[in-house]
Amino acid sequence: MWYGDKLFGKCYRLEEDSIKAVIAPEMGMSLVDFSVEDTQILDVSRTNYFLKYRKGLGPLILPHFNEEGFVPEVKESDFPHIKYLKEDGVKHPFQHGIGRYVKWKAKGKENSITGFIEGSMTVSGYTFKELAGFNFKATVSYTIREGALEIYFSISGDKPVVFGIHYYYNLVNRDTAKVEIPRQDGGIGIIRFNRNYNDDLKPASNFVTLTTDKYSLETTFKSAENSEDYFNSVVIFSPENESFVCIEPLSYMPGVNSGTVFLKPLRYL
Repeated sequence: MWYGDKLFGKCYRLEEDSIKAVIAPEMGMSLVDFSVEDTQILDVSRTNYFLKYRKGLGPLILPHFNEEGFVPEVKESDFPHIKYLKEDGVKHPFQHGIGRYVKWKAKGKENSITGFIEGSMTVSGYTFKELAGFNFKATVSYTIREGALEIYFSISGDKPVVFGIHYYYNLVNRDTAKVEIPRQDGGIGIIRFNRNYNDDLKPASNFVTLTTDKYSLETTFKSAENSEDYFNSVVIFSPENESFVCIEPLSYMPGVNSGTVFLKPLRYL
């Protein structure tokens, strides 16, 4: 269902049983609400950071990751978020790609919404191609199905496109929360939040589980339809003393042009 929000613009709400998700196409096709009954999974304390420069709630990653992409020459006055990135020590004007900083074309139907951007679209007098450094197309669909939120990516570009999610999950209690991730030796690695985390991990399988005092969330991911391949990297990001963790499945394999992330709440209070 479409509705207007004073913070996020025109939004689309998905609901099935006890799961609710709200997507904001005008703010980078971002996830701005993800809850189960009365339990909010996103760290809403970072809403203002999201509004300023997409450092909170549920932004996407594409067409590049971190500060490794092409650096366009732009006027800071054309993009107010750049000021806040600089204050945070980020030199790239579009950290994690321009996808999160621009409006998407979107259509909602039944219990899904699909957004689209491409290189010929413009913002503040620049084409997306100029800002990204190469031409690309990206389609992202959100659907709630069988107790999970699915985020489906379909991408193409003149160069390989990195894609993934960068959602800020509420740890509830940093001292008791944990992440479980399959290790290459067949065991399960357990991450406790007793230090600063910005770790790029190579899981042995395609799932990661976050457990907090209020909910558990299983993240699974695969890189292409009808394929056993899965995303080749998962970044765990949680600065020391912060109230959130980002679990970021990333796909950047040449030739891969689609992938799906599944977010399934397993337990909630």
